[in-house]
Amino acid sequence: MTDQKRITLWIEGILEAISRKGNKEAFGLLQKCGTDCCRRSGFYKGASEIQKRFGGKAGHKKIFEAFKKEYSNTDKLFFENGRIVLIFDECTCPLHKTGVKNPTLCLCTTAFTKELFETLFGTEVEVELKQYILRGDNCCRQEVLITG
Repeated sequence: MTDQKRITLWIEGILEAISRKGNKEAFGLLQKCGTDCCRRSGFYKGASEIQKRFGGKAGHKKIFEAFKKEYSNTDKLFFENGRIVLIFDECTCPLHKTGVKNPTLCLCTTAFTKELFETLFGTEVEVELKQYILRGDNCCRQEVLITG
């Protein structure tokens, strides 16, 4: 067995244990991983730069459009019914790309999104995962509500 396969199976085991435990503390640990992953990403750096540029001087839509244009120019990131919608046709998580398939991993992804948009807007947001590939859906769809 390769080291990569052994690591993938180890992570799958951790995610299964977290899923079985099913409590806030266990889920919180996974969400902490998502927050940390976000802070190490280029998207986070971009969100920080946009926030510094605009600060409280612009509305959410103007900040969002600047971020989208400069860091994520896609038609699968948009406003709909007062929420930001993100749609992915494939799982973009590096762990999934190495073979991790446990849907509990998506708690990490929603925490990544939460950290990204709270940094971008400088206020609290809620993230809801509506569809996810690791559960068998044909895409991942997250909705972000600016609450602050």
